[in-house]
Amino acid sequence: MKIRIKLMLIFTAILTVSLVTLSYLNYSKAKKLLTDNVEQNITSLAKTHGNELGLMLDARKNEIVLLANSPLIVDGSKETILSYLSAEAERSQTYDYFLVTDAKGDYYTTLQGTGNLTDRDYYQEAMATGNPVVSNPVVSKTTGKCVIIIGSPIKKNGQITGFLGGAMLVDAFSQKVASIKVGETGYAYLVQGDGLVIAHPNADLVMQYNPLEDQNIDPILAEAVKKMTQKESGFACHTAAGTDCYTAYAPVPGSDWSIAITLSASEVLAQLSSLTKVSFGTALGVFLIAAIVVIVFAQRLVQPISILQRELSLLAEKGGDLTQEISVPSKDEIGDLAYAVNRFLANIRNIVINVHNNANTIAEASQQLNTSARQTSETASATAATAAEIADAIGNVSHNTREVAASSKETLQEAASGAQDVERIARQMHMISSTSEKILSMVQSLGGTINQVNHIVELITNIADQTNMLALNASIEAARAGEQGRGFAVVAEEVRILAEQSASAAKEINQLIDNVHQESQQTIDAIAASDEQVKAGALVVDEVGKRFGKIMDSIERLAQQFNEVAEGAEQVAAGAQNIAGTTEEQTATMEEVSGAVEKLTQMAFDLNQLVSKFNV
Repeated sequence: MKIRIKLMLIFTAILTVSLVTLSYLNYSKAKKLLTDNVEQNITSLAKTHGNELGLMLDARKNEIVLLANSPLIVDGSKETILSYLSAEAERSQTYDYFLVTDAKGDYYTTLQGTGNLTDRDYYQEAMATGNPVVSNPVVSKTTGKCVIIIGSPIKKNGQITGFLGGAMLVDAFSQKVASIKVGETGYAYLVQGDGLVIAHPNADLVMQYNPLEDQNIDPILAEAVKKMTQKESGFACHTAAGTDCYTAYAPVPGSDWSIAITLSASEVLAQLSSLTKVSFGTALGVFLIAAIVVIVFAQRLVQPISILQRELSLLAEKGGDLTQEISVPSKDEIGDLAYAVNRFLANIRNIVINVHNNANTIAEASQQLNTSARQTSETASATAATAAEIADAIGNVSHNTREVAASSKETLQEAASGAQDVERIARQMHMISSTSEKILSMVQSLGGTINQVNHIVELITNIADQTNMLALNASIEAARAGEQGRGFAVVAEEVRILAEQSASAAKEINQLIDNVHQESQQTIDAIAASDEQVKAGALVVDEVGKRFGKIMDSIERLAQQFNEVAEGAEQVAAGAQNIAGTTEEQTATMEEVSGAVEKLTQMAFDLNQLVSKFNV
């Protein structure tokens, strides 16, 4: 939906709601003013008619008081009184008849009726108070008609001697009340002190209907009737026979009656119809004028937006041409928006330029990084191979060292056997003369054993030299490995020290063996030369035994050192394996880095391709 249509709909909705609300408020205000005016008018009218009825009753009471104080009534005979009252009734046309009682309540009327009034409330009130009274409607004992008795006590010398009353027909009151007209449908009615209707345009309700006894009437009306019986005045809005009505009521002075005036609400509110029509016409005219203004305003407001939309569409159709600018001939927010869009395009243009330059830089850096990664990977592969070779060589050294240690144990056993032989020689020196040939043979055998030991010592010396060289190479490779080869370098240094100690021990053993060999040769020469040197030979044999003990100790230490060399070599081999494994992991990592760099290079190329579509 276009903005112009949206604006028109929004303004139309606001205008419609405003006009409807204003019309409703005007109608409600007018209705309230009219209702208040009606309330004031019919309330005033009810009070006026109530006062008129009160004045009429006062006039009638004054008439009766004058008649009751007339000498003809006070001192006249029955015939005189009847003749006078009959003439008065004929003259006034107000009363249907008159009645006169004595002090006992016995009465006679101008219509020749007789009876007793002591059972009538109005009679009892007048005789008790000595004041004139107005009765509620009663059924006449003389005529059987509903009448209202206006009476006064008859006094003579201040003493009540009787009662004079004039009977007014209720129909006359009803006609008078029915003559009260308010508008087209308004009417008036009278209720007495107990709520009974005593005058009404509908004769069927007179003396027959009491609103307080009707369970179906509006509670508001029932409350109003209750206030009437309490001689209050007021106004009520209620329903009667399904119709909304307004009722005003007021008391009738000088009686316990109240007059009520009822007016149909529809008649009152009918006066608003013309106002409603005028309001509707005015609202319609205002709506049409406002609609035209809204259309013109929306068109003028949307025109710069349409221009901006057209310019942006042209910019979008030209694709990546960021050199274009938007021109909107407007000095309001739309113009500011166009200016902001132009600034945005300038920023985008700068961003595209920077992205293009950075993409080229990234591509070049990626190539350099890829080359470095490949060189690092190749170096790591070579290091891993070297470390593996070192591990294999040290493994061989460890194996050879283990074999030398085993040979040392065998040599130690042979040396122990030689020592035992020397001991036996020492014990049997006294038999040397007879067994010189045997001794010579044994000494020669000992010389052979010494030669074997000498051979083993040479082997140990060679192994120690090789171990020293391998330890030196391992230290060099560990230094190349950096931080990961530090532990391997420590182990290689320990192996080198052990190798040097082994070589030193081997030299000592070789020296001892040379000494033993020389002494053995001297022994052989001594035995061959003379048996006289047996004692000296015994001493030499003892010395040989001691030397064999030293040889055994040296061989035992050498065996322990070779075991330590073997263990160190195994640790060095394990370290070399770890270095090889770590180097392989580094190689794999560098291969991954190389792959990532290739992807980065491709991404930089793709980004450059995208940016190249923009014309900056």
